[in-house]
Amino acid sequence: MSEKLVVGDLAIPKGEMKRGAIKGVELANNVAVDIPFLAMNGTEDGPTLLLMSTQHGIEVIHRVTRDDLVKMADAFGATTIISDRAPGEDAPPTLGNKASWKRVPVILEELIDGRWISEPSTSAGVRGVLNIMKAYDMIDGDVEPQEGFPIVPGVNRFHGVIRCARGGLIRFFKVPGEFFAEGEPLAEIYDLYGDVIEEVKMPVEGYVWAYPCGQSLGTSGGLQAVQSGANIAYAFTHESD
Repeated sequence: MSEKLVVGDLAIPKGEMKRGAIKGVELANNVAVDIPFLAMNGTEDGPTLLLMSTQHGIEVIHRVTRDDLVKMADAFGATTIISDRAPGEDAPPTLGNKASWKRVPVILEELIDGRWISEPSTSAGVRGVLNIMKAYDMIDGDVEPQEGFPIVPGVNRFHGVIRCARGGLIRFFKVPGEFFAEGEPLAEIYDLYGDVIEEVKMPVEGYVWAYPCGQSLGTSGGLQAVQSGANIAYAFTHESD
C-alpha cells in the first residue's frame, strides 16, 4: 500500500483522516451537487473499506466473491437474503454495480427505517460496520451480536414483491421478521368507510423483511394509505440453517 491514500483531489498520509468532496453533477439551475466524503488512512497495510449510504447495490454478486460476501454478511449479523441475479451490462452504473463488474465484494444493508435516524437502525448499522472491520482485522476487538430486532439465521432467498389490487387504507398483521405460512393473511385493505375490500395473503411460506408502501407516501406507523397495485411488502423464504 502506498504511503498516501488518494481520494479525489486529496492525498491522506498514513495515520490521518481528512474531509473532502468529489465533484458530482449539476442541476438544471446550474447548482452543483457534490459528494462529501470522510477518508481515513490506516497506519498499517490492509484491506480497503468503502461505506456509503442512500445507495442501492445488490445483495449477492459474482460467485467468485461469495466467500468474502458470506464473511461480511456473517460479521454484520443481520438477516442475510440471497439474490443470485448479477447486474447486466445495461444496469445503471451505480458504485455497487461497478464494484460487481470488477469483482469487488459488495453487500447492501437495508436498515429498518431509512427515513429517520432512529433505533434500532442506528445501533445495528454502526455495530454491523464495526463488526466487518473487526472481522478483517482493520480494527481491534471481537465481533458483537446484533440485538433489538428479529434475525432469521442461515440461508434466506428473495422471493419477490407483494402488491395489493385495491387502493385504500392498509393494516399489517405482523412486524417484519415474523414467520408467515403460505396463504396466511398479511394485510387488509379498507375503504374510507372502514369496510375490508381486500385481504392480501402471503404467497409462500416465509417472511417479510419490509413494508415499503409508506416510503412514497410520507406516512408512518401501522396504518397507511396505498394505491391500486402498490408495492406493499418484500418477501423471502428460508432455505436452511
